[in-house]
Amino acid sequence: MTNYNAVGDVQRDDIGRASRTVKGIGPIEPEEGGRYFWDDIFWDERDVIRKTRLTNVKFIFTDGTTKSFSGYANINKHMTSDAWDD
Repeated sequence: MTNYNAVGDVQRDDIGRASRTVKGIGPIEPEEGGRYFWDDIFWDERDVIRKTRLTNVKFIFTDGTTKSFSGYANINKHMTSDAWDD
């Protein structure tokens, strides 16, 4: 997940972190979706972070294979319409 300010530049939080790696644990059944919430992982008392976007996603399947997506546009096209508030 990467933070952005009002003009679309990458924005660091008050501790100096522009991005964080988070993990959601499944399993998620085939053709089903998962929903995860990561609250309070950035410190922004100055209120300069306007949005946080997924920038890389890696799925690890039960058979050990993986599938990765990078870039918000590429990730977004694989999400349902209610998956992420833009």
